[in-house]
Amino acid sequence: MVNGDPCPNPASRGHNFCNLCRDKSAMSGRLYTSARYKQFLPEKLAKLYEEALSRPDLLELENQIAVIDAKIMTTFEEAEGKSLPSWGDILTEVARLRDPDLGQAAITNLEQWARDGADHDAKWQQVQGMMEQQRKLVETEIRRKKELNLMIPVDRIMLLMASIADVIKRHVKDPATLAQIKREMGQLLNANAGQRPSIQVQQGDVISVD
Repeated sequence: MVNGDPCPNPASRGHNFCNLCRDKSAMSGRLYTSARYKQFLPEKLAKLYEEALSRPDLLELENQIAVIDAKIMTTFEEAEGKSLPSWGDILTEVARLRDPDLGQAAITNLEQWARDGADHDAKWQQVQGMMEQQRKLVETEIRRKKELNLMIPVDRIMLLMASIADVIKRHVKDPATLAQIKREMGQLLNANAGQRPSIQVQQGDVISVD
């Protein structure tokens, strides 16, 4: 439907609606989903949610990868910021435990070293977890870019069709033949649009060869 009237565009193959109507339906579904979740969000978070939806780079993961990389480096610095005792230092403190005058100080040192060692191990576990998360994001981003390169933007298709139309108009003069070419080009584009969701072209968009 277009402004309440039946849509004049031909239906795409396998459907009872054209690609334009399909796009409008998909967009309205997205807006409905957005509104459905928004009502459960706090006001500040809902505003950030709307801003995120409007960002053209929402699906790009390079920013998240960079944030994780920065956090990894920060955690590295925190883990290496404290010097841990050697085994020789630990044995020295263990020997001091037998000394009535030095025993309490040895216990204090050993407890502090144990806490520092536990904190060091915990930070390394954090680094390992962040590295795994970063690896998954990198793989996802590489896969996304590969898939993106397989898609052909509609404007490039239309530019190609315009060039083809110019060639046809220069060499084909019969009006009936031109009309038939125009009709079949529109059918071909709509058929391809049904097979490849990234290519959505209407018959009305086909460059005229009249």
